[in-house]
Amino acid sequence: MNKTSQTAFSILLVLGLVLPALAESQPPEHTPPVLKVNVRIFNYADVPSAVFTKAQKQASRIFSRSGIVTNWIVCFVPSQSVRRDPRCTAKPKADDIVMRIVSKAMIRSRPHSEFGIALIPRDGGFGKHASVFYIRLDEYTERWQASKGLLLGHLVAHEMGHLLLGANSHSASGLMNAPWSRKTIEKASRGTLFFTSQEAARMQQQVTQRMKLAGSPRNASD
Repeated sequence: MNKTSQTAFSILLVLGLVLPALAESQPPEHTPPVLKVNVRIFNYADVPSAVFTKAQKQASRIFSRSGIVTNWIVCFVPSQSVRRDPRCTAKPKADDIVMRIVSKAMIRSRPHSEFGIALIPRDGGFGKHASVFYIRLDEYTERWQASKGLLLGHLVAHEMGHLLLGANSHSASGLMNAPWSRKTIEKASRGTLFFTSQEAARMQQQVTQRMKLAGSPRNASD
């Protein structure tokens, strides 16, 4: 082996020893925290299984776009054979949301123009309870031939948005726009109706606060 070859071999040998050591000494990549809310959902309106499942997937997709994971907990109601989950009867923590899909009989006293309601505490605390009026979807699905599961998912996300954004959270555009127009329904049908970037940032801040108060881990999801 000549001198040049010996030098090259020595360099490769050093690199072979040093580079793995450098790689091992590098700090691990930072994993962003998982921002998650637990959603206890009660199907009091006897929404068909396919519609109910599609609604959950739509709402999950919408919140995922805003950097928030939704952990769904399907809860028992008397008319259904849903497995009883002890989490459904426990007192809601700060990072829990209780969502009811209510029947026609449960909303007789509500104005016809309402499609849901979110209860926002007046003391500035975290809102945890919301309802969607399933029967009111008929008007939109019949008028514009829209998917009932898709619209239900968007309405669930809308009411959850009120809980995570606080009072006076309707906006001039996006998912929190109200009342919904034909253009809004068309955007929902195309899968392009989301929270605005400003709303997403605000919700992320609140979910972070909720999880901290609830003592929830931020590096894993259920």
